[in-house]
Amino acid sequence: MFRSILRILMIIIILSSYTLTQKPQTQIQSTPALTPAVTRPPVPHPYTFQPSQAVEHVNEFDLNPSALQLRNGTLWLAWDSNRGGSYQIYMKSWNGSIWSPDTILTSGSSNTYPSLTQLLNGTIVLIWTVTTSGFDNLFYRTFTVGTWTTPIQLTSGQFFDGSPKVVIAPDSTLWLVWERDIPTGPSAPLSHQVYYKTLKGNLWSADTALTGPSLVNIQPTVMISKHGLVWVSWASSLLSGGSSKIINRNFNGTQWSNNVTLTNPTTTDTQPNMVQDRNGTIWLFFGRQLFTNTTQAQTKLFYKYSGDVGATWTRDTQLTFTGAGNNTTQDLAPFGVQSIDTRLWVFFASNSYFNDYDIYFTTTLNIVPVHDILLTHIQVTPKTYPYGDAPTNLATITANVTNKGDVSDYFNLTMRASNKTSYNVGTVLNTFVDINSSVIVTLSWNTMGVPAGRYKISVTIPPIRNETLGNAVDGVGSYYPMMVLLPGDLDKTGCINIIDAGMMGKAFSSTPTRGFWNPDADLDNNFVINVIDFGILASHYSKCI
Repeated sequence: MFRSILRILMIIIILSSYTLTQKPQTQIQSTPALTPAVTRPPVPHPYTFQPSQAVEHVNEFDLNPSALQLRNGTLWLAWDSNRGGSYQIYMKSWNGSIWSPDTILTSGSSNTYPSLTQLLNGTIVLIWTVTTSGFDNLFYRTFTVGTWTTPIQLTSGQFFDGSPKVVIAPDSTLWLVWERDIPTGPSAPLSHQVYYKTLKGNLWSADTALTGPSLVNIQPTVMISKHGLVWVSWASSLLSGGSSKIINRNFNGTQWSNNVTLTNPTTTDTQPNMVQDRNGTIWLFFGRQLFTNTTQAQTKLFYKYSGDVGATWTRDTQLTFTGAGNNTTQDLAPFGVQSIDTRLWVFFASNSYFNDYDIYFTTTLNIVPVHDILLTHIQVTPKTYPYGDAPTNLATITANVTNKGDVSDYFNLTMRASNKTSYNVGTVLNTFVDINSSVIVTLSWNTMGVPAGRYKISVTIPPIRNETLGNAVDGVGSYYPMMVLLPGDLDKTGCINIIDAGMMGKAFSSTPTRGFWNPDADLDNNFVINVIDFGILASHYSKCI
C-alpha cells in the first residue's frame, strides 16, 4: 500500500507544474455537400409516362393524394374526401395486382392534407390538418402491428397550418414541412410562410420558419435524396400578387443553401412535389396555369428532372392535357413515389373525366436496368497510437459496399485520412460485388510517425460505368474522429491528465511477467515501466489532441 501511495505522489510532484485541460471526444457523421462532388454528363434514360387511370371515383371531391412505398412491398395511398358530408382522410393499398377497399382514418371535424411516411423501425406515421375552433392545426397518429394510435395534436395556435409533407432521413430523423398562414391584423392579409420541424428519437423540435415575410410562400414539399440531403420546395410570389414560381432550398446537415429558382413561368406554378427515382434522377412535379382562350384558365401538371443532383435540369414538360376552349379542367396536387415494382408513380386529383374531383395516377415504364453501388458503413478501430505494445500501430478500417442495382458490377475504392495533413490509406481496384450483395473492404493504416490528432477517414467509390450522378453520390462517406493518441494517454480519451498518471503509477516497476503490467504504459518499449516512461508522459501532461 505504501509503495502505491509513494508512486502516485511522485507522479503528482513531477506533473505539478502542468495545467490540466480536457477536450471532449465526439463522433460526427459526414454531411453531404450542397453541390455534387463529381461532375460528368448524366446517363440519359428514356422516361415515358403511361395514360392516366382513375384509382378513386365516387361522388363529391377527392383531393390531395399522398403515397408511401412500404418496405414490405405494399403501396399505400391516402387522400381527403368530403363524400360523407365533411372532409375526412381515406386510404387504400396496392399489393402489386389489386387495390384494397377504402378505409377511413379520421372522424369529427374537417380533416385534410394527409401525408405518410415510415420510420426505420417499420412504424407508419400519418400527419394531417384538422380544423378546430376556427383554426387549422396539425395532428398525427402512428400505425404499428395492424393498429392505429389515437390522434395527437402536433401544432396549436390561432393560425392555419396546412399542406404538411413528411419524410424520413437515413439517420432516422423525421422531417416535416408545412404552410402556416398567420393573421396579421383585422383588415390585413394573412402572412403565408413555410415552416418545418424535426423528430429525433422521441423529441420534436420547435416550429421553425424557413421563409421570410417579404414574399408569399405556400404549398411546400420535402424530399430526402441519396446521401441524406434534405430538399424543400414551395411556390413563391410577391405580396402584391402576380405569377408564382417554384423555389428550392437544401439542408446538408449543417446549413441551408440559398434559394434556387426551379421554374420561372409567365403565369403561375403551384403545388410542387419532389421525388428521386431508383436511377438517381430527381423529379419536380407541379401545376401550371394555362389559358385555353383569352379568359378561360386551367391547371395542368408539368414536370422536369435532373440527372446530376440538381446541377442542371431538363426543360418544363407538360404531363396532362385534357381541357380546351371553354371546357377547362383542373389537375391538382401531384405526388410522385418510387415503387418497388421499378416504376415511378404519380398520383393527382382531377375533374378531367367526371363532374367532381377524383384521384388518378400515371406511371413511367419500368426504370431498368440501373447501376447503384453505395457505401453503407465505415468502421474504424476505436483508438490507436504508435507508442507501447497495445493495441497496435496499425489502424484497421473497413468499408461495407452494397450493390443495389440490377446487374453485377466492379468498383474501385480509395481511402484517405486527414487532419492538418492528408494521408493515403490505400486503394482497391476492380472489386466484384453481386446483385443484392455486399462486400467488406479492409485496409490498414500504419500510424507510426503520424502526428497525434483526430483524423477524418474519407472513403470514395468513383462512379462506375453507366451509373448516374444521382446514384453515385452515395459512394462517398466519412468517419470522424479516428484518434491517433499522444504518448501517455493510457485511458485513450484524447487528453493526458491525472487519470493517466494514476494508471502509470499503478504499473510502475512492472514487467510483462511481474506486477501490474500495462503495455500501453511502456512508452519506450523496453518492457519495464520506469522513470523514463514517467518523463515521456510528463512532457505531454495536460495536452489534448
